[in-house]
Amino acid sequence: MAEARSPIGENLARIRKARGRTQEELAARSGVSVDVIARLEQGRKKGARWSTLIKLANALGVDLVVLVAPAGLLPQGNGIGNGDLTSLRQAITTTTDLFGEEDLAEDQEVPSLPDLRASVNRAWASYQNGEFALVSRLLPGLIGDARRATREWRSHDVATAHTLLATAYNMAAGITVMLGHQDLAFTAVERAAAASRAADGPLPAAASMIFLSWILLKQGRYQEAERVALSMAERIEPSFTSASRTELATFGNLMVNASCAVVRTGNGERASDHLSVARAAASRYGVDRVDQWSVFGPRVVGMYYASNAVELADIEQAVRLAEEVPPPSGGALPPTWEARYLLNMAYAHSELGNDTETVNLLWQARQIAPEWVRYHPLSATIVMEQLERPRKPSERLALLAEHLRVL
Repeated sequence: MAEARSPIGENLARIRKARGRTQEELAARSGVSVDVIARLEQGRKKGARWSTLIKLANALGVDLVVLVAPAGLLPQGNGIGNGDLTSLRQAITTTTDLFGEEDLAEDQEVPSLPDLRASVNRAWASYQNGEFALVSRLLPGLIGDARRATREWRSHDVATAHTLLATAYNMAAGITVMLGHQDLAFTAVERAAAASRAADGPLPAAASMIFLSWILLKQGRYQEAERVALSMAERIEPSFTSASRTELATFGNLMVNASCAVVRTGNGERASDHLSVARAAASRYGVDRVDQWSVFGPRVVGMYYASNAVELADIEQAVRLAEEVPPPSGGALPPTWEARYLLNMAYAHSELGNDTETVNLLWQARQIAPEWVRYHPLSATIVMEQLERPRKPSERLALLAEHLRVL
């Protein structure tokens, strides 16, 4: 088997030199030590903590995916072609409001409420399953149809049309940020927030803030991400005795996002405080499930306690906390959420030298969300680190490397 090489060090050195910066200058701009930068560029360190990679990407002025992904993992290699992305970009940045042009829907008929709701719900389910190539092809038409519905449906249905439009824009934001197009994702979530202002109640706006805080986190804007999540959580804070499950889930999801943001600043205590509030909501919520606004439940909170410990580099604590994560209660979480957690735990076990468990966790992630794992650069980083181990790769590891196109 050919030697696997991490793209991170090569990309880092190439981009840094193209920017005309020394390792010392990059260290000063990013807050990452010169030693870490040098070891990455020299190939002595194959991967780094997610927060470290985000700091380096931001300091270099590139999207994270450009820094970490091998050629086979870039967007055009993932099943989302340039044409799909172009159509999605046009749908997000449409000029119809400016010039009165026609929308991007395949025909000019206004969809019925049941048809549009069913189409958005099907796309949402596919999005949560990590089927981004499929959803990226559906969204331009859905966005066009929903925009037309906001203009032409009867008055009592207009709020629902805006709700569905906001959901479509949120999905577009989620896909484009995963592909590394953070500015386009930001525009999409702005459109979602604008649509949600005319939607049914406060929850569509809260859902948009869930996506916005996540995008800000991806951009390394941790204080803003926390502030956005907490501000919206305060606005919709429910009564734990009388709130609906949807209200509890949306509030809890915002608190989880706030925790994820602040933990990346190294403030584990504050992150734990946010998760404690989320845990209280999850206890009252009582089940694990996905709805139109959020993904939440006791298992979600437990997973993020363990994942936050990984982010704080408290690896042994992360593994201990993973043992306490409850199984799904009364429902199931989307494959993408389970796969993200499995990647975090695989990273933890890789750091501890538990190679067999690392590969098993990676394999599980690939089994439940095969397309999605290709979009997450952490998958390739861990696999390449495993391929560097002084032993013959297992059959599973070889298949993972082939699936991720790192050989």
